[in-house]
Amino acid sequence: EPQQYALFLLAFLTFGHHFPGFVRAYGDHELFQRYKWRFILAPPLFFAASYWFQDRGLHGILMVTFTWDIWHVLMQHYGFMRIYDAKQKEISPLTARMDWMFSISSYVALIVASPHYRNNLLYLAYQSGIPVLPMGLFEFLKNVIYAVAILSAVAYVGYSFYLSKQGRHNIRKLVTLALFLGATYYLYIYSHDFVVGFAVWSGFHCLQYHGIVWAFNRSRVERGGDVTRFVRFLFRPKVALAVFYASLIFAYGGLAFLQQNLSEDGTLKALLITFVATSTILHYYFDGFIWKMREKDTREPLNITAGNSGLIQSS
Repeated sequence: EPQQYALFLLAFLTFGHHFPGFVRAYGDHELFQRYKWRFILAPPLFFAASYWFQDRGLHGILMVTFTWDIWHVLMQHYGFMRIYDAKQKEISPLTARMDWMFSISSYVALIVASPHYRNNLLYLAYQSGIPVLPMGLFEFLKNVIYAVAILSAVAYVGYSFYLSKQGRHNIRKLVTLALFLGATYYLYIYSHDFVVGFAVWSGFHCLQYHGIVWAFNRSRVERGGDVTRFVRFLFRPKVALAVFYASLIFAYGGLAFLQQNLSEDGTLKALLITFVATSTILHYYFDGFIWKMREKDTREPLNITAGNSGLIQSS
């Protein structure tokens, strides 16, 4: 059944894509020293908080991860747009702000327009104790979000036309933006099977992430970066190692699949649920600062030589 395959994909691929981020965090000596205490203290603190919420049957942690996932996806997409611009020496702060405004307003509007995504988000919010919104207020907020998205779209098209007249247009960035919004519309709104659509969209997001981590670490190794022996071994130009890299991601994702299919409640299942929640939150948290495009050590392996003005992190 399509939904079973979708849940399988979500477990193995979506959860599995946390692994490359952890390799980046703990496999780069320079990065680890820069954020040493965050990497040491965050895992046990998040694990303890997740276990506390899970043990008491509270839903607040689910609401946090659900909304953080929206921001995480947005920032990864925005990060790719800034990378494409930086490679073309387009580092204008105004361009960065226009990209950010249009991306976030459009994506939020598509989420609000998605009946399944919107309903799931509201259901988690209400389970977490947030007061139920009156229908009139909800409709007003929805129309405000749509209006902001339309105004942002008009401004963005106008600004893109202005850049094109100056010969500063970036086709790769615009294609990326079109694919991002087009896929979001098709899978979140047009498709009637939200689970399948969400799984396919998550798979696309994860494959992007796998690719950039592989390319980044390959470049770090080639440039003689200060990385662990494991990273230096794994990220070499060999097909067998690329397969091994994918297998490690798949194996890590299997922990989420095991948690989903463990039928008996008990200590093991509680610990697995806590582990999955902790891994998810750590992935979002770490990605908020380990991919800062302002940092020279992040730009160089991606072959970005532009200055740091107008660049922000992807997360």
